[in-house]
Amino acid sequence: MPLRVRRKVERGSSKLIYLQVKEMLRSSIERGELKPGEPLPGRVKLCEMFGTNRLTVDRAIRELVREGWLVSVKGKGTFVSHPNSRPSTATMTFAVVWYRRGISEQQNIYWGPLLRGIAEMTSQLGIQLQFREMNPSFYREFFHESHCDGMIVLAPLLEDEMVLRELRSHRIPFVATSSVYEDKSLPCVGIDNFEGVKKALEHLWSLGHRKIAIVDLDLRQTDLHKGGTLSANSWAKRATPLTPAGRSFIQTGGALTGMLW
Repeated sequence: MPLRVRRKVERGSSKLIYLQVKEMLRSSIERGELKPGEPLPGRVKLCEMFGTNRLTVDRAIRELVREGWLVSVKGKGTFVSHPNSRPSTATMTFAVVWYRRGISEQQNIYWGPLLRGIAEMTSQLGIQLQFREMNPSFYREFFHESHCDGMIVLAPLLEDEMVLRELRSHRIPFVATSSVYEDKSLPCVGIDNFEGVKKALEHLWSLGHRKIAIVDLDLRQTDLHKGGTLSANSWAKRATPLTPAGRSFIQTGGALTGMLW
């Protein structure tokens, strides 16, 4: 039975494009559309079928070869493997969940690389991902209904601590990213913003600026709050004011000589 592509890749999806191609190819094998020993269509044909480029298709195929779904024969092509050479253990599945708008946008300079990093590492480990944007009140219900093995929670805000405490109280296996909370027992991974802010401040200092404001720093975000606090405390040793300021402060003529935006 020839390969049937039911849909092309969705470029607006939070799921990386190569993962979409990979999952559609694997699903075709599982449905029996691609039989053991059958060759895959050529790369150009696959690009046309999925609506993507060769680099993306090549990456999806490399991972399927590594996982045992496909076999690559030099000079002949890529073929569907026989069932006895495929993974014998069930694949783990993690759910990546969040509720803030903008997190799923791959072009976002903060969340885009983070999501790509999660996808790349779990792919190397042979772990499947489900991406969901939803209200935190549904996290526990979704975990049980989707039969996931664990959750990666994008919980950057100070108020998210209660959400994580709730998950822990119900023994939901999870880890939260971009999170730094007072409760050190919560399974969280923080982002080091301190060094970046420090280098920027030192640059402004070297240019002769002495009254510096950090503009539009969202102190609701735990890692930014910690980075901003550490930076302010460190800079205080130089007896130099470091002011958290908004656009209105700048527009009304705040007495500043430098800004971090």
